[in-house]
Order: sequence, then structure tokens, then C-alpha cells
Amino acid sequence: MNVSFQKPRTIYLIAFVIMALGLALRLYHLNFQSLWYDELHSIVPTDPKNTLSSLIEYCKRDQPPGYFIYLYCFFHVFGYNEVVGRLASVLLGVIAIAVMFFFGKEIRSESAGLAAALLTSLNYMHIYYSQELRFYSMVFLTTSLSFFYLIRAFKNERNSDFALYVLFTTALLYTHYYGLVIVAVQAIIFFILLWYRQKSFALKAAISGTLVVILFIPWLPVIFSDLQIASFWLRKPEPTFLADYFYYYFGKDAFVTVVFVFLLFLFFKMFWEKSKHGSDFKPIYLLLTAWLVFSYLIPYIKSVVGPPMLYVRYTMVSLPVWILMISIGWDQIRNGKLKNGIIIAVTISMMLNLFFFRRHYVRIDKQQFREVSELIKEKNSRYPVYSLYAWHFNFYFKDYPVKIEEFDPANLSGVNTFWLLQAEFFTPAEKDEVIDTLQGQFEIVERYPFHKTEAVLLRRFNQ
Repeated sequence: MNVSFQKPRTIYLIAFVIMALGLALRLYHLNFQSLWYDELHSIVPTDPKNTLSSLIEYCKRDQPPGYFIYLYCFFHVFGYNEVVGRLASVLLGVIAIAVMFFFGKEIRSESAGLAAALLTSLNYMHIYYSQELRFYSMVFLTTSLSFFYLIRAFKNERNSDFALYVLFTTALLYTHYYGLVIVAVQAIIFFILLWYRQKSFALKAAISGTLVVILFIPWLPVIFSDLQIASFWLRKPEPTFLADYFYYYFGKDAFVTVVFVFLLFLFFKMFWEKSKHGSDFKPIYLLLTAWLVFSYLIPYIKSVVGPPMLYVRYTMVSLPVWILMISIGWDQIRNGKLKNGIIIAVTISMMLNLFFFRRHYVRIDKQQFREVSELIKEKNSRYPVYSLYAWHFNFYFKDYPVKIEEFDPANLSGVNTFWLLQAEFFTPAEKDEVIDTLQGQFEIVERYPFHKTEAVLLRRFNQ
């Protein structure tokens, strides 16, 4: 990926190979693990049998409806099951690899674009969430496109770039509430960029921002309602959260982390030197820096003074700028052997980490709703089945004559033997909380543990 490539055909061929690699890494063992709690909150409401209005109503209790409507349409076209749902996220992830190529090319060079595409293709966090039936791959994609067209609009002041900026920023807002953080960041960036542009840019940018707000007005009542929530499940961030997040983004690979910190140093060193001597790239690099700083600073301040909102997977809005800065830092290395050696070593390390150290494709870390459901289908023939998570488990029973009933001890008066399906526990004490409420009435006959789920057969005493 050195700068010496001359033919555009060669550049695009390499980009295609990188995309193919990214696709393979996202398709491999795609359905190895069951859908977990959050993924079931994506797939159950988007059943094509549901109405669009019911889906919108559900989204008022989760996230804005952008990704859910995308899934709803995807299921209508390709069928309704967990593999198709995860393929919908894979598609968004692979498109993002191409976007990062064009992003790096736009702000630096073709080789920086190839580096950005490769790092996105191999990135542990991006692979993880491209294989998950949740909205984070769309968050990464729409954030990247929003900033891509913001930069193009700043550079060229074309109406088409402003229009696409409005489109993708609105799409981000309708994908995840962290889109509001990005809009706030871009508002700050707008005032920074005014130092470098004439009134025509200010007018078009103001109109674009106003259009984004107008297009998001239909969802504002939901946001105002959510603002009344006084507490949330998130914890206040630790002072070291940024280092922890950065380490996680790249799969907790110590070698890659050290190399990337070095490349970030090169980026900021170059930015400082170009700022002193003047450069056409200065406002672009300043924009990237503001994106990085304020996309953490705003949610951090909010998390300190009010209900926490900072969480590592929500910061998918920041991951693209890390990758871009690292790619630019790498691209400005002039020693060809060192430059190629770094990219080869990083590629090998990221692949080894993904397959052998993180064991991404063989390690169970999601709640095994599917496996518990298959066990019950195999073993149960006559006993009722209850769960506090009946809504979730019933996805796996949608084509099965037995349905899971919502667990309520008060409704067990005529029941002598039943199955209890449990999930969402993280300690032995949490696992036994429900069973403890039945002490003196029921005994455990059989118990089948899975990862953060289990099936328990209970029988009334003296039966």
C-alpha cells in the first residue's frame, strides 16, 4: 500500500481485495452464537408480520427507528430469521470499509485510504458489531458518511455535498441517540471552520443544519420524554476510560496498541508542524481533532454531572476518526521499508489476535437463548414452560406448538411440574433469585446450564 502505486486500476483492485477480506471476516461463523438479549430486541419487533406503526411504537422504548425500519424491509425481501438479520449488519459493515477508503483518499491520499480500509476491515470492534444484529454497524457507517460529506462540503461548497451531508446526518440521528452528540460536535466544528471560509459556506452550512433539525422534529417528543429519566443502567466513567476504550477498539492487542499510539503521535506531530507553517490541510486535521475530542468530552461531562451516557459500544461514532488519524500518521512515514513493515506486522498481529488470542470465532460470550430453546424442544413433551424472558425466548419458539408463558409465582397454583427458562444473570446469586422464591413449594429435578442462560425442571414437593 505504498504511495508508489501509479495506476488507479491497481488502487481499486487492492481496495476490492480489502473489502473481500472484510466480507470474509464478517461472514465466517456468522451464526455461531445465539442471538442475545439486545439482538432479540432488534429481531422480534421487526418481524414482517408486525405493522410498521407497531414497530415505530416499539422504537420509542429503544432507539430511533432507522435501523429497525432497515431490518424490517430487509426481512420482507430476504426472509425472516437470525442469519438474514445478521447479514443486514454485515452489509453495512462492508459498505463502511469502502467508505473509509474514499474518506482517507479525500483527506490525505490513496494509500491513506487503503490503510483506513484495511484497518477497518481488520478492526476487532468493527467486526464484532458487523456480525451483531444491532444498529452499531449503521452508526459507524452513517457517522463516517456524515463527516465525509461535511468535509467535502467545506472543501468544495457544492450543493450536492451539503444535500448528502443532510441525508446522512439525519440518518445517523434516526439510528442512535448518540447522533445528537455528533450533531453537537459538528455545531462546534462549524464555528471553527468559519475562520477558513467565506459567507457562502456559512449560509449553506446553516441551512443544512436547519434542515437536519427540521427532519428530526418528528422524533423530538420522544427525546423530551426520555429526558425525564433520572437514572440509567450505565455507571459513571472511570478517569482512565479513554485508554480502556482505545485498548478495546483494537482487540486488546498490546503490540497493535503501541504501534497505533506511535502513529497517532506522528499524526499530531505533523498537524502541529503544518499548523505553524500554514497548510491547506490544517482545517481538515483540525476538524478531525475536534471530532475526536468533543465526541468524548460531551458525553463525559454529561455522565459526570447527570445520568451516565458514556459506554464503549456507543462510541462507534468515534472509531472512524481514530482509524483515519492512524492511517494519516502511517502515510506520512517516508521510509518505504518501515512503512510497509508496519502495515504487514499490524495485519499479521490483528489477524492472530482475532483468531487465536481473542478467539472471536469460537468463544461463547453471548447468552445462549437458542441452545436453551433447542434443549426444551428436544426434552419437553408435556410440561408448561415459563420464563421472565418469555418475549425473548418465544422468537425461538415461533414455529413450535408450545409457547413460553410469562413467569408469575401467583399463577402456579394448579401446576405440579414445569420448566423455568432463565437468562440475564451474571452471578450465582442472581441465577437463583427466582428459584429462591419457590422454596418450600418446588424442588429442582433437572438443571441445564448454558452461558448466562439455563433450563430448570421444577416439581412440586410430594408429587
